[in-house]
Amino acid sequence: MTLLHEITLDDGQVLSGPVGDLTQHELISLANQLLREKKEQEWRAIMDYQHKKFCKDLPPLPPKAA
Repeated sequence: MTLLHEITLDDGQVLSGPVGDLTQHELISLANQLLREKKEQEWRAIMDYQHKKFCKDLPPLPPKAA
């Protein structure tokens, strides 16, 4: 499991520890921060992960456009 070093988001949230221990809200906040920083690959990975972990009854995210 990937460990986060302490990260302070723009909104003041401080995230640290195993990614698997983050709440859905924390994962989405992290993903939004990555998107603002134009880190689209990392954003997609976090969004895919949180979707698999928390959205069991929803259809999968669409594939990234070419």
